Amino acid sequence: MGIPTTVQQLVVIIFAVLPGMVFQFVRERSRGRVERDDNVAERVLRAIAAGIVINAVYLIVAGPWLTDLVGAGRLSLAQAVSARPRVIALTALVLVLVVPAAAAWTVNRVQRARPRWSIQYRATGTAWAHVFARQGPCFIRIRLDDGTWVGGWYGNRSLASSLPSEGEIYLESSYRMTPQGRFLDRVVGTGGVIVRADAVEVLEIVHAKPSPTPPSASPPEPIMVAKEVPDA
Repeated sequence: MGIPTTVQQLVVIIFAVLPGMVFQFVRERSRGRVERDDNVAERVLRAIAAGIVINAVYLIVAGPWLTDLVGAGRLSLAQAVSARPRVIALTALVLVLVVPAAAAWTVNRVQRARPRWSIQYRATGTAWAHVFARQGPCFIRIRLDDGTWVGGWYGNRSLASSLPSEGEIYLESSYRMTPQGRFLDRVVGTGGVIVRADAVEVLEIVHAKPSPTPPSASPPEPIMVAKEVPDA
C-alpha cells in the first residue's frame, strides 16, 4: 500500500488503525503487562488484528448507516463533514475511542471473572519497580556484587528509580555495616548513599524496631543491630 496522497485516504487509514491501537493500549493498561508485551512486532500485529475485527463489526452492525452518514458515492469527505459536523465528530469519537476502550475493559473483566481464562501478568516491569512502587519507610541492606555490604534508611527523602536509565536507589541515611551484613551505627554527618541496581547482588528490606515514643526526624533503630567488636 502506497503513501496516502489525499486527506480522504489519510482519514481512512487513521480510522482503520486507531480503533485497534486504542483497544491494545487500554487492554495493556487495565490488565497489566505480560511477557509478550515486550515484543513490539507482536503488539503491532495484535493491534492491527483488533482493528480489523472492530471495523468489521462496525460494518456488519451499522454499515448502511455509516456509508450514508459520510455520503459515500455522493459527497466528498469534506462536504459530508461540512453538512453534519457534530454528528460525524461524535460518531468518530465513539467508534474510534469509546467503543474500543470499552471492549478492551470488558475483555479484561471477563478474563478476571473466569480464572481458567486469566493469564499471569505483571503491572510493573521488574521486581525492583514492583517493590519500591509501594514500599514505605524501612531499612535497606544491600550486598554488592563484590561482596561489600551497604545499609541505610529508606525514608521520605529517599528515591528508587528504574526508568529511563538503569535503576538506582538513594538511601537518605547511611549506616556502617559488619562484614556479615549487620547494622552498626549511623554514619556521622551522612548525607545518604546512592547504589546502582546493576551493582546489587542481594537487596533486603529490614523493618524498624517498634518505638513507644513519637517518631522523630531521625531514623528509628533497625531490628538487626550488631555490637561492634573492638579490635584485639
